[in-house]
Amino acid sequence: MVACDMDQGFSLKHRFLFLLVVYGLICLLPACLGMLISLAAQPGGITQSNAFLAPFLGPWSRTLPPNPHPASTWSAQYAAFARFLAVVLALSVAGSCLACSRFLRYTSTGIAVVALVVWVLAGLLKVVSQLG
Repeated sequence: MVACDMDQGFSLKHRFLFLLVVYGLICLLPACLGMLISLAAQPGGITQSNAFLAPFLGPWSRTLPPNPHPASTWSAQYAAFARFLAVVLALSVAGSCLACSRFLRYTSTGIAVVALVVWVLAGLLKVVSQLG
């Protein structure tokens, strides 16, 4: 069995809590921004609860009302993008928390932050597109 270099830097518990706060803020701040943006929506536009949920759902926020687009109606390119982004985000978040090598942890964390920003922006796109 290969030993991890966990004794350098944060322990697993502290690193997990730190990353939870960072990843949570990356999602919560745009969710609150989405609620503020939704205040400018016309009657019949996106509701505040859906505007708050959209950044958490990322590319799958297309299924939220108003004007929901079921996944079966998505283009092949968008469906591939949504699936690829979900896989990259899941693997990079897990790698940033659990990787033994410092290089792998830092690389996974960088990829996770970029993927999470793209995920959140895909959700905010739904909010902005439903203002009118």
